[in-house]
Amino acid sequence: MSATFVGRLTRFSGTLKCKEGVKVLEITLSSTKVDIDFEKEPTGTGKSGKSIYFKDIWPSNDEIAQVVQSSVLPDMLKSTYEAITKGNLMWNQLSVPASTLYSWDPNSTYIHEPPYFKNMTVEPPGPHGVKDAYCLLNFGDIIDIITTDHISPAGSIQKDSPVNINIYS
Repeated sequence: MSATFVGRLTRFSGTLKCKEGVKVLEITLSSTKVDIDFEKEPTGTGKSGKSIYFKDIWPSNDEIAQVVQSSVLPDMLKSTYEAITKGNLMWNQLSVPASTLYSWDPNSTYIHEPPYFKNMTVEPPGPHGVKDAYCLLNFGDIIDIITTDHISPAGSIQKDSPVNINIYS
């Protein structure tokens, strides 16, 4: 994963910038701080009081390969992908226009034809000036921490999260 998720991993993660999926898991498991050194500091403490390090719980490549080998069976993939082009009854009953171009509905409240599609030619017109353009969103100096996850989050936004505080400020 190469994205920025501000306060989305856990409510403790604040302005964390995640660069690797493994780091996401490590920080989520520790749930306390984002500047932890996982090679030197424990991820948690076991029932016996012994420190547990990430290396103690992360499976080896061989262990992962064994699980995949025994769990992901060829028949599972074959049956799924054989049927994928057949669709299902509801999908197959959808009315599909014969045109190869999308038929834009001017009365749609969901999606509109982008104005730059109108009068578009097969051959690009070449360099030309920008006219009647306007800014859709201006994020100022915070563009390096904005992703679509912040604009349209897939999960709940906690009341005390940096995202929610920013929305209401």
